[in-house]
Amino acid sequence: MTSTSINMFRFIYSIVWQIIEVFLPFAGLFSKKIRTGNFGRGKTISSLNKWRNSIPEDTDVIWFHCASLGEFEQGRPVMEALKKRHSNSVIALTFFSPSGYEVRKSYSGADWIGYLPLDTFFNAQKFVKILRPEQAFFVKYEFWMNYFLQLKKSKTQLFCISVILREEQRFFKWHGFVWKPMLKSVTHFFVQNESTLQLLNKIKFFNIEMSGDTRFDRVIEIAKSPVELPWISSFKKNDFLVVLGSSYTEEESLIEMLLSRIPDIKVCVVPHEIHSTRIQESLMRFESFGAVLLSSFQPEKNIEARVLIVDSIGMLSSIYAEANAAVLGGGFGKGLHNSLEIAVYGLPMAFGPNYKKFQEAVDLVQLGAAFPLENLEELSSFIENSRYENSIPNDGKKYVEEHAGATSAILKGIEKYSA
Repeated sequence: MTSTSINMFRFIYSIVWQIIEVFLPFAGLFSKKIRTGNFGRGKTISSLNKWRNSIPEDTDVIWFHCASLGEFEQGRPVMEALKKRHSNSVIALTFFSPSGYEVRKSYSGADWIGYLPLDTFFNAQKFVKILRPEQAFFVKYEFWMNYFLQLKKSKTQLFCISVILREEQRFFKWHGFVWKPMLKSVTHFFVQNESTLQLLNKIKFFNIEMSGDTRFDRVIEIAKSPVELPWISSFKKNDFLVVLGSSYTEEESLIEMLLSRIPDIKVCVVPHEIHSTRIQESLMRFESFGAVLLSSFQPEKNIEARVLIVDSIGMLSSIYAEANAAVLGGGFGKGLHNSLEIAVYGLPMAFGPNYKKFQEAVDLVQLGAAFPLENLEELSSFIENSRYENSIPNDGKKYVEEHAGATSAILKGIEKYSA
């Protein structure tokens, strides 16, 4: 528990990341995602340097960091609110994952967007020295030791927002003391729930506010003005439409069997990944049901199509607005996707059994507004109930509205740190 052991841990931590940085290009030979991330990170410092030199030296920079797309949606309401409040400041936005950066690299709400270099001592030192942020916001569970310590050294205010932690995480184990210097770098924690607050209290952190989850604010904002999609109405006509959102092969396999069992429904499939291999896999799976890609959909020619596969990004929230029911992807794997995008419309929804790490999904199941399922029989029952019995309560929308306000709470919380 001595400072020597903590410094030794930090040294080993940095060495490990340097080794990863050396060998990651070799891993990229076998993974397009890793290769894309490596290429993007290789350009970060030169891109950042060029941008920082193009703006006045005394410009206040506000830095937001998100792991991927889901965390971006959580940080976005705060980012956009700060942009309005501080019109003379600029926003720098970083992602760790290509699945976030590649989708949002043209996002107009940020002035510079790039990949976060790996968390080595030298990368963090160089990045923070060039960027010189006034404030930094790290979203949900992005905790990077060298970046946090460099931000503290540069006297940057660091806020962790929409934080959610669990007891089995590294901070709360017997060796958690080695992470304390990093956590002490945080100016203020804005957490999603009471259990996270109590866990941090237990290890003697009290600069915390339970503000909730900013995604509630975001989905409400989107639902107020969904993008009009004439093609979805042309496909749906008067039929019962099921949207399969952020799907993987497990959900698609169940939907394939469902279409054989219930012939008078239509399905709009929105795969989680839209690279060509994945899209072709979905197209072949639903070929016997007249499946057609959105990019080639023609209402007058595809009259018999029962499955429409969306091969572009950014439309899922608005597609839900036209649905009669939704099946959400990720529940048969490691991570359920955003159930709030569905709940805000009061839609009945179902998802796989691995949802208990997601508080909003647990809450929606308890309310009876969402249904966990494991097999075709349960999926069929869910669809039939949604169609005929009208037995699914419209509590999802109410739940979302009752949990709004995290963005305002965070903005109010950071005001006391303003000069």
